Amino acid sequence: MGRRPEGFAGLVPGLGRTRLSRTKPNLAKGLTQAGLDRGVAIAIVPRFAHRGGNQHKDTLMYAVIRTGGKQYRVAKDEVVFVEKLIAEPGSTVTLDDVLMIGDGADARTGTPRLAGATVTATVLEQKRDDKVLVFKKRRRHNYRRKNGHRQYLTVLRITGITG
Repeated sequence: MGRRPEGFAGLVPGLGRTRLSRTKPNLAKGLTQAGLDRGVAIAIVPRFAHRGGNQHKDTLMYAVIRTGGKQYRVAKDEVVFVEKLIAEPGSTVTLDDVLMIGDGADARTGTPRLAGATVTATVLEQKRDDKVLVFKKRRRHNYRRKNGHRQYLTVLRITGITG
């Protein structure tokens, strides 16, 4: 087999067949330093990995909770970013809106909630998400509006699942 050109990573998930040194210089530099520039399969983490990016493959007990109009699958000791809750950092919050609890292969669902099930969490911090730009334009009318939005978030560490 012939020698690959410098910076060529072959088929990289998310990038396709590309020369990394020209299109993604920072990625190519990191791959070269790690010794992964020789066609080894790599995983590229999405930018917003904190939005539902926790891995649940090896967890035994998990729960599906609803807060802020969204549903989250959580397990003990996970860190979750949710819509802003009124709580001080370091305090404990109890989430009563539990939709489902699973333990291995067993799963119990509510209609819509499980009675008596709670998830307790510790508030790690209150923060704001990355800025999202909102750009509106109507062509041929000289109408352009640019706004930014940063969502308030609460960072929780799940401490227990009961029910």
